[in-house]
Amino acid sequence: MQISLLLRTLQQRKFAQTLALMKDSSIKYVFSDSWKELYFHDSPIKNIELSIDKICVELDFAHVLKSHSGNTFGKTICGKNATLKIDGVSNLEIVGYKNPDNIEYVIPNEDLELNEIMTHGLLDDGRFTIEGFNESQLGGWCKIIFFASKIELSFNEIMESWVTIGEKEKVK
Repeated sequence: MQISLLLRTLQQRKFAQTLALMKDSSIKYVFSDSWKELYFHDSPIKNIELSIDKICVELDFAHVLKSHSGNTFGKTICGKNATLKIDGVSNLEIVGYKNPDNIEYVIPNEDLELNEIMTHGLLDDGRFTIEGFNESQLGGWCKIIFFASKIELSFNEIMESWVTIGEKEKVK
């Protein structure tokens, strides 16, 4: 009798834990790779974390272009509360720019404070770049350069207030 009660209690707990995970798991949309078909311009950064081989960036929003192979919406979409996870990071380099001469200087990883992504790209040698605005550093501009093996963008909600104007997206 006690064994069946214990099993029932364990099953109820497991079910409750599964429900809690489902409730907390608000990620509905995940897009892997295709760095050039992701768009982060003017997206405020909520948080950025760097580790030995990972970069995790929490953004207010991010776009997935119509041309992205995983985009089945037939138009560019804008995801709210986006998370950019980059795995297999190597050769990480963070460079700041001192104005007005655009003189480069190295920013130690622990001093990185990036407030907004302005642009991103892929260099000829296969390195990825993220450039952004950094209010606390002299000059205000910062570039993160790195190699990576996996890139994943996820978000839980598509911003419905975005309308297509040609190939550009604008907020109403």
